[in-house]
Amino acid sequence: MAVRTWVGRFCVADGRVDEEGPWLGSLVRQRPDEEPDELYVLIEPATAGSEEFTSQLVDVISQLYNRDPLSLTGALTRSLRAAHDHLRDWNRRSLREHQLVVRERYLVRLAAQLVLAMAATSALALPLRRWAEESIRYPLLIAAGFVVTAVLLIAVRSRRGEIEGRTMTWGASALVGAAQGVVVLLPGMSRSGTTIVAGLGAGLSRRWAADFSFLLSIPAILGAAVVEGWSHRSELEAARGFMGPVTAGTLTAAIVGFAALFLTRRLVQQGRLHLFAWYLLPMAALTAALQLLGVW
Repeated sequence: MAVRTWVGRFCVADGRVDEEGPWLGSLVRQRPDEEPDELYVLIEPATAGSEEFTSQLVDVISQLYNRDPLSLTGALTRSLRAAHDHLRDWNRRSLREHQLVVRERYLVRLAAQLVLAMAATSALALPLRRWAEESIRYPLLIAAGFVVTAVLLIAVRSRRGEIEGRTMTWGASALVGAAQGVVVLLPGMSRSGTTIVAGLGAGLSRRWAADFSFLLSIPAILGAAVVEGWSHRSELEAARGFMGPVTAGTLTAAIVGFAALFLTRRLVQQGRLHLFAWYLLPMAALTAALQLLGVW
């Protein structure tokens, strides 16, 4: 015997309670030799951005339920399963789109932070360019640079920050860029070592301190190449047959540079970058001795 049940229904939309609404569906299904049954589907949005999808989900369940010749329970179960699959596919698409937007925003922010760091570098390095060219002639300054780099590496050997790429701060970017500009003061200072030390001091993780230092080196090296090339453009125009040696030197430098990059990155992640200090200090002593003995 069929039992008729009255079901009260309502939907809250835009702050109003109503018997009809965008997230409420009512479907009467008539099967042969049976009394009609009516299905009420109410799916309310969980977040502000899911209103459109909830109405689509109501339509999907209603269409599947009306099309399926199964019993009430079987038709409802299959409809809900199909709706679940529909929801899963929608989540995959929306997550992919969301990740793409987030990645684009992150890359734009990272590029802006690199520009800020390079601005800090240029503000310090360009006025001291002549000094950097002259200071390399003085071995004692080179020895002092070795010592300063070694002391910095030892000072941060136990630092382990938590700032990663997506949480990189503008202040940390400026600090690392300024550290890169300070390197020109002493010719023996390591650019990568100094910027990694600055990053660790600013709270960057070991991995990101190394990565940001290497990313920052790209515009620095390209910028220096452009400046030097422009200042020596007359010599380059007069030179003949220099492209072969330049190409060979560039390829060799690239291969050696990538190998050194891989090694340095591993040492930084392992907290062993300070090992470089134990060869910098003897090198500083040797450089100073050669100067005092008049050999250099």
